[in-house]
Amino acid sequence: MSMHYSRKELERTLHLGAPLVMLDFLDVDKEAGRAFGVKVSSIGESHFAGHFPGQPVLPGVLQTAGMVQASQVLFNEMFPGEDDIVLVICGSATSWIARKIIDSYGGFHNRLTHRIRLRPFSLRGCRELLRAGGASCCVLNAANAVAVYAFLREMIPFGKIYESVEET
Repeated sequence: MSMHYSRKELERTLHLGAPLVMLDFLDVDKEAGRAFGVKVSSIGESHFAGHFPGQPVLPGVLQTAGMVQASQVLFNEMFPGEDDIVLVICGSATSWIARKIIDSYGGFHNRLTHRIRLRPFSLRGCRELLRAGGASCCVLNAANAVAVYAFLREMIPFGKIYESVEET
């Protein structure tokens, strides 16, 4: 069964108002365990000013916020009131995760009961995990960070970021 959330329904569900809700609508498919969200942007929005001038890119923190909001709604649709679910959240911005997920009043509010600490992975550790049958997203995240670093240091042009990640 699929559920459709309008922007107003997302604001109510996530206990957030404009402009904090990052999605304009969200479709949740409980049976498939997935959500599809849309953010409509225009070039005149303030977050594009100065962010990769001439190459408008939605800042990663806003993309991540949208993914977190979609995850919160999906999680609560799939596991309403269940207290025996394990959710693992990994990321490099620990304070952001604490503020926006663990301590927020959004969709995960009063649902988290235990925290574990994981040490950071190196790119070499990510590759070893991938070879051992682990998830490839770890390597892709590390490769993306390296490619963006190279772009910011003017070592590669903007258009080569995707290509550099794919080569990894």
